[in-house]
Amino acid sequence: MMRLPLEGGYEQIRVNICDRKTSGTNKMAKKEETVKSQETAQDYAVIETGGKQYRVEVGDTVVIEKLADAEADKEIVFDKVLAVKAGGSMKIGSPTIDGATVKAKTLRSVKESKIDVFKKKRRKGFSKKIGHRQEKLAVQVTAIG
Repeated sequence: MMRLPLEGGYEQIRVNICDRKTSGTNKMAKKEETVKSQETAQDYAVIETGGKQYRVEVGDTVVIEKLADAEADKEIVFDKVLAVKAGGSMKIGSPTIDGATVKAKTLRSVKESKIDVFKKKRRKGFSKKIGHRQEKLAVQVTAIG
């Protein structure tokens, strides 16, 4: 798939080179389908929490690292906002934007899939297997300000 830059968005061109006909002949036919994709003018922000960066919009559900004071249905305010796109303007902080916040509501606490940690020392008869499940927190973004 190729993406060609156009004014006001991108135009995607899909090319299917190997389209065999049902009549039994092995003729190759080329089809082109043009789809116009419009860029959405959604407001978004880039926040940092737990040593990771997340691009969030209002209404998004994001799974982040577990916070110490997290409870169900509690309002959380993220103040480490790295970038904000509101309307047609983009603000980028150095490193953060002063006064910008992202508000979110905690939904539930979840665990990631299990990771097996296996330790072994050769020729010593030592082996140890430990499992680990990282706790995460699902939050829903309510406001970007």
